[in-house]
Amino acid sequence: MKGRFIPLILLTLTPICLCSAWQEEDLPPHKGLLLQTVEQIVDAVRQVDPSVVTVKNDRSQFATGVIYTADGYVLTTRLIIEGAERLEVILPSGLKYKATPIGIDAVTGIGVIKINAPDLRPVKFGDSDGLKKGESILVIGDSFGLSRSLSTGVISNLDLEVNGKELIQITAPINPSMGGAPMINNNGEVVGIIQARLSDSTSVGTSGLVLRPSSEEAEGTGFAVPINDVKFAVKQLIEKGVVTRSWLGAEVQLIPDALRAQLSLENSGVLVTEVLKDSPAQRAGIKRWDIILEYQGKPIDGSKALRKMVYRTPPGTEVELLILRRGNRKRIKAKLEASQGRPTGPIPADFTINAFPDAERGGAWITYTLPWKAHLTLSIYDLKGKLIRRIDLGEKRPGYYITKEKAVYWDGKDKAGKPTLLGVYICTLESGKGRKITTKLLHLGNGSRLR
Repeated sequence: MKGRFIPLILLTLTPICLCSAWQEEDLPPHKGLLLQTVEQIVDAVRQVDPSVVTVKNDRSQFATGVIYTADGYVLTTRLIIEGAERLEVILPSGLKYKATPIGIDAVTGIGVIKINAPDLRPVKFGDSDGLKKGESILVIGDSFGLSRSLSTGVISNLDLEVNGKELIQITAPINPSMGGAPMINNNGEVVGIIQARLSDSTSVGTSGLVLRPSSEEAEGTGFAVPINDVKFAVKQLIEKGVVTRSWLGAEVQLIPDALRAQLSLENSGVLVTEVLKDSPAQRAGIKRWDIILEYQGKPIDGSKALRKMVYRTPPGTEVELLILRRGNRKRIKAKLEASQGRPTGPIPADFTINAFPDAERGGAWITYTLPWKAHLTLSIYDLKGKLIRRIDLGEKRPGYYITKEKAVYWDGKDKAGKPTLLGVYICTLESGKGRKITTKLLHLGNGSRLR
């Protein structure tokens, strides 16, 4: 279903009038997760609309805000706050109030401001951890400082990370002044805050939305920060003006299917590929190739889940981890520390390395993505740490070649030109100065995707 973008003024009409502009048969036919009727859409919007405001700064830039508490705290995008000398909030009634900046969070891109106004109605928040791909959503936001707009769509991606920021990708059209707008589920609950869009003229990044007023039409794909991440940051911004996240210092990845089957593991657990020096993980005795099965008694469903568990735990907390090492399970305790700009979890998805078998050639394509240009080297080791092959990604060599899509073909042979056995290999990306960037176990066998 393509997203739709309609003026919010239609919502002042009765549901019958709204149907004349937007027929029910135009809505998605799916059941369960998707909104089924126009009446449901109108009801959801009526719940949230009184809590959505326009935020304007002294540079005549506009964004959207959401009333967080009845005593005047407002959520918005940090971009409208940064560098502004004056901020103004315009309520749905048209009344204008001077706003005081409280704090911003660079990780989520959220900012908090405060107004002194009576009879404010805070929004109702949902649980973003329970969202499903294909779920129907609505976005209410400012429209270039002139009016309010409603945009509709579905969740198209829940596993997106950009510059270390977890984002929800949606099909709803987003205009430039919708930064800070609420993403609403079919119960009228806010489950995300709009932060960015992707179009021909803008790109996703930590900068989020382009806030400059413009006459261009809404276009492109929208992105939102999960509301659970937002609430974690906002609570701290209100209490102390800054956000502190915990740090464990262990880089992890999903367990390769072959290794999981060999160890008879279920779906939970992550594999430690690197333990950072002077980190809480190192002090706790966590070692490379340990498998972390539980965090504080809860199963770990992937590296993203572990990262959330860690950064949502207050620094200084002693946490218990269940690990699997050489077939033996043991519980260890780690005392978390404040990240202070250090990694709060595994390397962001911008740094990725994967592999795909090439049945015709008998080798594999190893793909990689990085956010900067650098002279890189790919080193392939066996599980005992013996170097199998080293590939300079800046040059072409016999046995492999590099494509423009940042992929290198490995013919499956070692540095002496001898074929290697099928199995699990350690692949490490290194910079030209020998600095290790990321390490991942890749498995080659039976024509299945390498993990």
